[in-house]
Amino acid sequence: MDFDVLSIDIDGNDYHVWKAVECYKPKIVVIEYNPTIPNKVEFVQKPDMRVLQGSSLLSIHMLAKSKKYELIAVTTTNAIFVDSRYFDLFGIRDNSVEAMRPDEKMVTHIFCGYDGTVFIKGFCRLPWHSVRFSESRIQQLPSFLWSYPETYGKLKQVLLRVYKKLRKKNIL
Repeated sequence: MDFDVLSIDIDGNDYHVWKAVECYKPKIVVIEYNPTIPNKVEFVQKPDMRVLQGSSLLSIHMLAKSKKYELIAVTTTNAIFVDSRYFDLFGIRDNSVEAMRPDEKMVTHIFCGYDGTVFIKGFCRLPWHSVRFSESRIQQLPSFLWSYPETYGKLKQVLLRVYKKLRKKNIL
């Protein structure tokens, strides 16, 4: 006999636990996702109970679809799915990840300028450790190379090649 609600909240391996559930078909599944991962990113942590990374809402949503479940609600850290047989009872027109989770308040965005400067915007911290991100600590190029590469003179071109070789060898 199937039960009504399955709640999976184990801080990491949630995706793999639900994936392994094959003999039961609960009506509702409440499952934790990592709220720091953007809606459009597919990410599943490796299946290892010692790893505590979590998985993206998008990846869990795709797993749910494969198990014939539909997304009906999203909280800050949990997604609620219902067996697709009951989905019409909720009157939800668009249950895409973007529609159900419009606020990505815990997401940090990383992007770069044409000159190689790395920027971070958004939440900008590790939420469970209370550590803020620092743009100065995530820069990938030394500041003397911060300009558009096509404007480099001969010296900067050589320095860039040397820098890339040293990074490739894990010296920098």
